[in-house]
Amino acid sequence: MLISKKIRLILTPEQEHYAWCAAGTARWAYNQYIARNRQMYTEHKQDSSNPGHITAFSFNKEITQLKKTEEFLWLRDIAAEVTRTAVINGGKAYQLFFEGKAKFPKFHSKKKTRPSFAVQKKSFGYVKHGCKIENMGIVKTAEPLPKRPKGTYKNVTISYDNKYWYVSFSYEADIKPVELTETSIGIDLGIKVLAMVSDSNGNYRKYKNINKTLTVRKVKKRLKRQQRALSRKQKANTTGYLEKQGTDKKGKPCVRRYPVWNKPLRECKNFHKNNIKIQRLHRRLRCIRNNYIHQVTTEIVKTKPSRIVIEDLNVQAMMRNKHLSDAIQEQKWYSFRQYITYKASKFGIKVVVVPRTYPSSKTCSCCGNVKRDLKLKDRIYQCPNCGLTIDRDLNAAINLAKYQK
Repeated sequence: MLISKKIRLILTPEQEHYAWCAAGTARWAYNQYIARNRQMYTEHKQDSSNPGHITAFSFNKEITQLKKTEEFLWLRDIAAEVTRTAVINGGKAYQLFFEGKAKFPKFHSKKKTRPSFAVQKKSFGYVKHGCKIENMGIVKTAEPLPKRPKGTYKNVTISYDNKYWYVSFSYEADIKPVELTETSIGIDLGIKVLAMVSDSNGNYRKYKNINKTLTVRKVKKRLKRQQRALSRKQKANTTGYLEKQGTDKKGKPCVRRYPVWNKPLRECKNFHKNNIKIQRLHRRLRCIRNNYIHQVTTEIVKTKPSRIVIEDLNVQAMMRNKHLSDAIQEQKWYSFRQYITYKASKFGIKVVVVPRTYPSSKTCSCCGNVKRDLKLKDRIYQCPNCGLTIDRDLNAAINLAKYQK
């Protein structure tokens, strides 16, 4: 079984400089590939003889030829695996667009996209108190790597999370068989609480919403304060606005206003310092939420049930509700499902995903009657048939635990 691992790197100034250059090169290669495909896709609509896209293999050949020119000599300082993997990722995104599974791939932004780049798996290996990385030499790590995994390390990627650099990889490992119980667990995800868990024996447990705790509220309050300070600095740096005739998102003509800067924002040191503070606060919130989801999913899996039943939520449609979109985003339901799926696979637990059409909240867990007029504001389920009165989320969790295909 493939086991994934993520370890923090302790880089020297020279190694960190190379990491930033490699991340920028990966972003450049990805954007160049997407830009070429956009151009060809536009021409393909007018000329049917045009293939409509260029393959990742052909574009990587072009990058190899660019390294021989004087303008792109800087590409020689970066490992070839960086650009090769970035272009392959662009090809996968483009293929998903053709299959109708995703929208047209967007450009990677320097501000919004997380810096990352791939490392050749043959050059990555274990050394004492660290690891060996191509073009970076021996790098110290916060914890040791698995010493002798089966085969080689796979999917080696280095990324930055606004504070530290990390290396993530996967390797083959043997999983010992675990004796499971015969219970079935149903998990109902929500906003008021993160998850309501019920098993086939009638036991249930409620996991609170971490975003309502005092710690998270304080960090979010600090984040708002820093964002207001950043906005003041940005406003103080403008001397006025320049109006130009343009079009809105729907293509209708409109007048656009562009700020006229006193000096470029990249030269404003206080603006840059404040922006770093905001990035660190976002990182802290992300770490708190991920850590809590890891704790909850580990606790559920360690009960060793025979199967875990969870709903297939249409999060994209639910996010259209402007009153609940922020709360839904903070709960990280997709991460919850992702974590519990791979942790259950280690124990050999079967994960059942219930289709969206199944009325888990509207069905009575006692008599099976379906209450069609149940609204989102009704937090207590009252069955008109048998008179059962129960918490709405608990009722859904019990129904999921009983679910049979």
